[in-house]
Amino acid sequence: MNASENAVGGTGPRHLRDVTVEWLTECIRSQGDDGTVSTFTATQLGEGVGMMATLNRLTLQYSSGSGPATLIVKFPGELEANLAVAAQFGLFQREVLFYQRAAGRTAMHTPKIYSAEIDPNSEFVLLMEDLGGMRTGDQIVGCDADETAAAVDELVKLHSVFWNSVGTPEFDFAPIVDAVGQGDVMHSLAIASWDAMNAVHGDAVPPAMESVRQRFLDAIPAMHAWLGKGPLTLIHSDYRLDNLMLGTPPEHPAIVALDWQGVMRSKGIEDVAFLLSQSVPIEIRRRIEREQVERYRQGLLAAGIDYYATQESAWEDYRRCVLYLWMYAVLISGALDPRIERARKVMSAIVSRSATAIEDLDCLSLLPEFEDAPRRP
Repeated sequence: MNASENAVGGTGPRHLRDVTVEWLTECIRSQGDDGTVSTFTATQLGEGVGMMATLNRLTLQYSSGSGPATLIVKFPGELEANLAVAAQFGLFQREVLFYQRAAGRTAMHTPKIYSAEIDPNSEFVLLMEDLGGMRTGDQIVGCDADETAAAVDELVKLHSVFWNSVGTPEFDFAPIVDAVGQGDVMHSLAIASWDAMNAVHGDAVPPAMESVRQRFLDAIPAMHAWLGKGPLTLIHSDYRLDNLMLGTPPEHPAIVALDWQGVMRSKGIEDVAFLLSQSVPIEIRRRIEREQVERYRQGLLAAGIDYYATQESAWEDYRRCVLYLWMYAVLISGALDPRIERARKVMSAIVSRSATAIEDLDCLSLLPEFEDAPRRP
């Protein structure tokens, strides 16, 4: 299920209206099938949710040979505001180049890619396998213990392969977490988003978090600098349940990770903290998080990475990341449209889980580390 390293080209469509049976046939045959596509129909997925990209399921008919019955095609979205954000952060480029350059080098399960192309103006196409036979993760419901363990195992597969080896130009598509144009912009957006978060989800923000608002915001650059010191690896950076597909082995992998628009270079344990503190229901997290952080550490050790020599060293970095990732709760909750009921419920769950994790783990006691720490010049 790993993406093909050869899914590179520049002649494919950039809009659904331009998809042809000839192009589909070429893509399918490039991955080893012999089918000739005669007709197809398209059904839009996720209509009306205002996402960065549009997704369509293509149902294929063949005049000869065989191939997949359905595929998913992804193009840029239509909302100008979202397209501006995508261009500012290079989100489409990150995802396409991740599939072109990195996905095939890791055992982490990602969708099989039939075509991945992008132009300098960020027009792109992704043609990928349809994972409709798997279950879409539900951020509101959250991960159970088994799903969490499987998701942590997938992170080990990703992080271990690229651990301390992402400093060459081929990885420039994935910004370093504290880079100019990345960390500083995220900091500014967090400052601008806090009031919007309070306007909708203020009842989920505990007084302790509100009381350290300015201290937390002032500490973000130092948190970025700490994350940017490494060791660096490729991280998903938006590793939450809505971006995971869940399966039942052996028919399907337990977890397949989607939506690589946020891929960057940072400390790997950031992904672990994001998953546990914002996608796992509070009571389940309290019960399993120490064993899951240790599961991650042991997975790295088995892969030959001994950066976390002790349980406590991994645990303390995990706590630091849980604190830092409050920034993401602020950013996302301040950006989503509260008029959409599901968006409102998703963000209420994320804000509540994140704030409670910070309180449970006494993460606010870590703030002085970052208030006195050096920052990027």
